[in-house]
Amino acid sequence: FDQNHRAPTGLDELNEEERSMQGALYKMRLLGNVKLIGALVIRKMMSAKIVLVIIEGLLHEPTPESLESLAALLTVVGPFFDKPESRLRPALHGFLAQVQNVIHGSACEPRARCLLQDLLDLR
Repeated sequence: FDQNHRAPTGLDELNEEERSMQGALYKMRLLGNVKLIGALVIRKMMSAKIVLVIIEGLLHEPTPESLESLAALLTVVGPFFDKPESRLRPALHGFLAQVQNVIHGSACEPRARCLLQDLLDLR
């Protein structure tokens, strides 16, 4: 996960078209990995504790990319964690409270704010 979470390097040497293509590829790979991790957790092929660590990491440094990844991950695992019998429900509620704080912060970009607000509206 960490390997694909880092932005590509050497974009300054590329022309505008190649740079945008590399950026789109990076974003697609990042969101795909996040959704895959969520799907593996739902199917109980991966420990849910890993998702908690990933969510904490994404909330630790709220960049636009990390917030978009967070929205994608919580959209996948949120319904699974939000069941009344889930042991991870309190952790999910804590993360959603942190998401609410991020939304109301001035540093949150409009796209990330909308994605996170849509996530909260799904509940």
